[in-house]
Amino acid sequence: MKTSNKIINLPNDFTKFTGLRYESLTEGISGERFREEFLIPALDEFESITVVFDGNIGEYLPSFLEECFGGLIRKKKYSLEEFNKVIKIVSEDDPSIITDIIYYVQNEINK
Repeated sequence: MKTSNKIINLPNDFTKFTGLRYESLTEGISGERFREEFLIPALDEFESITVVFDGNIGEYLPSFLEECFGGLIRKKKYSLEEFNKVIKIVSEDDPSIITDIIYYVQNEINK
């Protein structure tokens, strides 16, 4: 049985310096790795997750964000309603990250 919510603080739990889309391009800090080793396992174990983006050094690249969350839609086949039910995005430092992620998710759902 899944437990309620897990908080993933991306800069503290993964890396303060994120990389590009694929692991082959930025080993250890890619969007692909974050999705496969953090997002998907957390979603398999918990009813919902909160991903906190605050505290990063540098910018989150579009390719990193798209691979994390657009890639999650490609793998898990969530609808927007399902995505919003299981994932909460927190970014007080840069609220545009939330807008960008929703765009990548919606774009993938609409394909």
